[in-house]
This record gives sequence, structure tokens and C-alpha cells, in this order.
Amino acid sequence: MLAGDVCASASAPVQVVSYAIFVICVIGSIVVDCRRDPVEAKQEWIGVFKENVTSIGALSLFIALYTFAFLQEWILTADNIGGLVITIIGLTVFARGLAMGLMPLAENVGRELPVKIPLPVVLITIFCLGVLCTIAEPSIQALQSAGSTVDFESAPFVSILLSATYKPTDGDDPQNWVGVLKILVGVGVGVAAVVGTMRLIFQHAVKGYALSTFIPPMILTIIACLWYTSPPEHLERSTGLAWDCGAVTTGPVTVPIVLAIGIGMASASKAKRAAAATGDDVNQSICQPVYGSVSGSRSVLVQQNESRRSESMISGGSLMLGSKRGNTLAREAAEALEGQAQAEEEGPNLDGFGIVTFASLIPAFTVWALTFYTYNKFKDVIATDEMALEMSSGVGPLLAVGAVDSFWCSFSSALMSSVQAVGPLVGFLMAVQFVFVRKIPEGFFGIATGCFVTLLGMVLFNVGLTRSLSPIGVRVGELMPSAQDKYGKLAGDVVMLVFGFLAGVGATFSEPALNALGDTVHALTKGEFKKNSLIGSVALGVGIGIMIGLAKIRYSLPLYLILIVAYTIAFALTAVSPEAITCVAWDSAGVTTGPVTVPIVLALGGSIAQTNHVAEGFGILACASFGPIIAVLSVAKIQELTSRKK
Repeated sequence: MLAGDVCASASAPVQVVSYAIFVICVIGSIVVDCRRDPVEAKQEWIGVFKENVTSIGALSLFIALYTFAFLQEWILTADNIGGLVITIIGLTVFARGLAMGLMPLAENVGRELPVKIPLPVVLITIFCLGVLCTIAEPSIQALQSAGSTVDFESAPFVSILLSATYKPTDGDDPQNWVGVLKILVGVGVGVAAVVGTMRLIFQHAVKGYALSTFIPPMILTIIACLWYTSPPEHLERSTGLAWDCGAVTTGPVTVPIVLAIGIGMASASKAKRAAAATGDDVNQSICQPVYGSVSGSRSVLVQQNESRRSESMISGGSLMLGSKRGNTLAREAAEALEGQAQAEEEGPNLDGFGIVTFASLIPAFTVWALTFYTYNKFKDVIATDEMALEMSSGVGPLLAVGAVDSFWCSFSSALMSSVQAVGPLVGFLMAVQFVFVRKIPEGFFGIATGCFVTLLGMVLFNVGLTRSLSPIGVRVGELMPSAQDKYGKLAGDVVMLVFGFLAGVGATFSEPALNALGDTVHALTKGEFKKNSLIGSVALGVGIGIMIGLAKIRYSLPLYLILIVAYTIAFALTAVSPEAITCVAWDSAGVTTGPVTVPIVLALGGSIAQTNHVAEGFGILACASFGPIIAVLSVAKIQELTSRKK
């Protein structure tokens, strides 16, 4: 049954009962969680809620005030404000559900799985989790909405890949290419998870892996941009979509779960080597908790967050990795302060780094592969395909960026989409737990409750997304070009670019994950690279990156040249930087792609492209990804040179 049929057939009493049942489920889940551990649960709920109010509220207020001050337009409607409230509540429920259910389950699987099955099967499991986690990401749902802003005639293959139903004129059946796109992005993340896990097992440096994962998508980018630019193909206009798809993958679902499995696998491998060297029981060594004891179903991540609530990495952050190593890094920092020689010999613990980096690069390759496949399939049809693109209301309709549908349509579509996204992930984790680990995890009722809470939170977030974040981004994109009418061409462009810079800086400063990453850097560098230096450099890099992305759309700049120049600088700085700073710099790009930033940026870019009659508005996220890498490495190098002079 299509979503539109659900909206048409549901009477008012049915809608009211459905809302009531859903609200009861949300409230009941909160009550159950608070009764299990009143003090901890209340602190977590309140803490995550405050963080989301700060991050989402501050960013939305800045956008509204900026457009009002320079364009004399107030963009926040009552519907938008209500949607923001739903978004904040949804992200809060979603984050708490992750902490209660999916993360403890993933940590348990990561710790126990290497004992039960051989390495190849473990890697296959990690790959499957990477695919399913990506499909469950809130940010990935925003891709289809951006497709409605793409001009099919100017960028046909971008439109095809973002279409829920593309029906060519040669008589082929309609196909859901946006669904295929999501799966291929997930395949890229799955490969990245495997590569990152192997790096952890064999303890290789990140530098070589980063270069090897960057080269393949860049080769395909250059091929498309140099040899497939003539009409009607215009494959060079797929560059922004390919590289933006890598940016939307490092969200609050994928990173913590994949890291939990990957780090558990790497730790088990280390335990095996240590046990073999000492003659101890290998299985007993592996089964010991790696990062401290975990009571009940409480995640190690959640335990660390209790003592650093103001710096939580749960609420929409994409770098859960700092908390994963919380105990280890705290020990290293203490050893550094005490001057223990053993800690200096061992060096910093870099477990967990790299997977975020690989997950943002490899999907660009898989998207390019899909682009070339659709080119070979439809190249003979595109030239005569005048009315080929039809967006179906049956698959992923909740993120359409036009007029906001009725609340019931938004709710029913969000519910269906969330079940399709979260259900397979939970089912797969449970299957691995019972088929391979073969035992009921401790605190199973709490884990099951957490998985259900995650689903409820994603429904709320998706409803809020259609009524707040996406419409806000679209409205700002429609208004920004009008600055030229008020201030002239040059000054109007400055107003737009400065907005992009300040919005990027503000969004980064409000990101809770960045605080935690700052603590990680401080520990890894033994205080040489300060937390404030990291936060400032990442914010500066994101701001400049978004400004470059907006300039790319406004002036139709070739994105592939921007990427070549930017990553050449990044790799040059990487070659002369220490391993610890390199790891942090490359993973810091993940901070920019939370579930709040991505929908706004995609909608903003698409709307500006439409207003300026540009083929597509992708590429802003890609620019916002390389900005922090260059900024962090540059600041670190400047600090190193300054300290040498002293």
C-alpha cells in the first residue's frame, strides 16, 4: 500500500488512536528506563535533551536572525517551530535508544564474536553491519529530498539515482534507484569497516590507508569529468553527489556500532597474541572485557558519558570513538603527567581511528560505480527521455521538500521508513548474537527496550525533519540569491558566503562530539595540542569548506579541481605530521555530518542551485569534509614550529 493511500484511507479517529498509542509507547519507554536506574537514566535523558536543544536551537535561531537582519525575512513559521521541537525530542529518544540497546548489543557481539567464529566470517559480519547501519542512518534519508531540486535535463544521472521510481521510455519497469543508491553507499561503508578493522588488527598506520582509499574514487572522478562531459550525459555533474554520499555516512548509528565491532575484534586479536606469548588460556583472555567492566546491559560508551555528560558524543555526533577509548586514554594521560617511561614507549592508543575516514571516502567509489552502470544502461534512452522521471509516493516519500504534507502523511511515512531502516539492523544483530555467540546477553530486556526506543526516536526525527530542517534549508536557499537585488552582485554574494561560513562555524561549535574529540586529542598528544585549538581549527575548516561549497554552486566551479587541490594539500600535510594528529585530523571531518547539519545543507544547496538555474546543488558536504582535515593539520604544524622556536 502506498503512503498516499494510507493518508487517504485513515479516518480522524484512526489517526487520533495511532498518535495516542505512539505517545504512550514513547512515555512508557522513558518510564521503564528511568525505573531501571533512576539516577543514571534521568541524567542521560536530561543531558542529551539539553545538548540537542543547544545544537538544533542555536543553529536554527542563527539562520533565522541572519536572514531577518540581511534579507528582512523571518523564515521560522509555527509549523517549523513545532517541527524543531519534534526533531529535538526525536533525536533525544533516538540517542538514548542507541545507548540502551544497539550499542551494548554491538559491544557484546564485538567482544564475543572472535571467540566463536573464524576471522573471515567475522569480517563478513562487519561488512553486513556496515551496510545495514548506513541504511538506518537518519542523514541518508535526506538524499531523496535533494533529488527533487536536480534538473533532469542538465544532470540526468543525478536525477535517476535520486529517483524512487525512474521509468524510461523504452518500456522497462520502474526502478527504485535511490534505494539502490543507499545500498551501494552502505556497501562502501561495509568495505570501509572491514578495511578499518584489518588496520586495527595488523596495527598499520592510517596514512597509507587514507591515500589508498582516496585514489580509486578520485580516478573515477577525473575520468567522468574529462571524458563524459558532453550532453546529454554530463557525468561530471555527478561529482558532488558521489562525494557528498561519503559525507552522510558517518552518523550516530554507523560509527558507534561499527567501531564497537571493529575495536572488539582488534582487542581480541591483541589478547590472542598476548596470551600466546605468555602461555595463558587464549579464550579466557579474549572474553575479558576490553575497556573495563560492563554491568548489565550498560554500554561502555554510556558509562563514560556519565562522568562527562556535558561532552557527550551520543546526540547526533558522528565520532563516538573518543569515548570508546575513554579508560585507555585517561590512563595514558595520567601516565604522561607522571612521566612513566612505559607509557612513552608504547605511544598513544589509536584504536578506533580510521574507520570514520574510510567510511567517508570509499562510498564515493561505489556511487561512481553505480553512476557508470546507469550510464551504460540508459545512455541510449536519455537523449529522447523527455518525461522519464517520476517520483513515487510509495518509497521514501517523507522527505519531499515541496509543500509539507499533512501531519498524518508525514507520520505514517516516517513510521514505515523507520521500520524499514532500523528493523533489519536490529534483526541482524540479534541473529548474530543468538546464532554465532549463542547466548542471551546480560540485561536482554533493557537491550530490547533500547532497540524499540531507537525506532520511536527515528520516527519522531523523520517527522520533524520534513516539517523543520528541510523546509528551513529550502527557504534560506530561495532567499539568499535575493541578496544581490538588495546589495548588488558582489555584496550579495558576500552576504551568502559569509552566511555559509558562520553557519558552518556555529554548527560545529554546537556539536557535542567535538568536545569529546578535543579531550581525545589532548590525551593522545599529552597536552601538546590543546582542546580549544582542535575545536577552533575544526570549526574554521568547516566554515571555510561550506563557503567554498556555496561558491562552487554560485559560480559553477568544477568540483573535481577543488577536490584535487584540497586533498593534495591535505596529503602533503599528512606526510609531515605525526600519526596521532593525522588520525584525529582525518576523522574530524565526521563531526560535520550529523543528522541535523546534513538535511539543512543538502536542502540549502539544492534550493540555491534551483534559484540560480544550476543543474545540481551537491558538493557542499564534500567541501565541508576536507576543510577540517587541512585546518587541523595546519594548526598542529604551526604549533609544532612555534614550539621549536621557543
